[in-house]
Amino acid sequence: MSFSKHIKGLCVQDGQPYGCAATRFAGDALLPQTKESSVPHCIGCPTNTTIMYDHCKSHAHWVNTTQLVENAHALPTCSKDTEWDCVDDFDGLKDAKIYLARTECRTYTGNAVENTKDVYEKLGTNSTGIQYFDKCNPDGSRKLNDTNLMCLEHTYGPLKPPGKSDILNLSLFD
Repeated sequence: MSFSKHIKGLCVQDGQPYGCAATRFAGDALLPQTKESSVPHCIGCPTNTTIMYDHCKSHAHWVNTTQLVENAHALPTCSKDTEWDCVDDFDGLKDAKIYLARTECRTYTGNAVENTKDVYEKLGTNSTGIQYFDKCNPDGSRKLNDTNLMCLEHTYGPLKPPGKSDILNLSLFD
């Protein structure tokens, strides 16, 4: 999302929504902030408190995607005068080809990756530009699909068979 003006294709396996890991939601319990805390900076936490590590993966039902979209819109938009701490205008997401897959069946529970899909849609990505595949069976085992190939075909279209390499065409470079 940060570079949506420049990047039009995205393959994500087990990706969390932008900003989710550091955002406190209604279901999150507050923990004391210590040097050992896993979430060093928490958005929406009182001073000296934090939230549980990986809450977006293991408690996806707590995630408020509308809140994440509002947080994203509050970020400064990059311009010719800014170089750091900004994101591209989200208009760049409209025509993006985004492939999302849930492949880690025991860590990413419930709708963890579907929350990512929801955030992209709310930020304006055309629903036909997003493909979501759940590689997990209800028993926790995985389906035998090639999610890498599925992603490349979604973002680039039909792929040609691999070409033959010619050892004489190798080039060395620094």
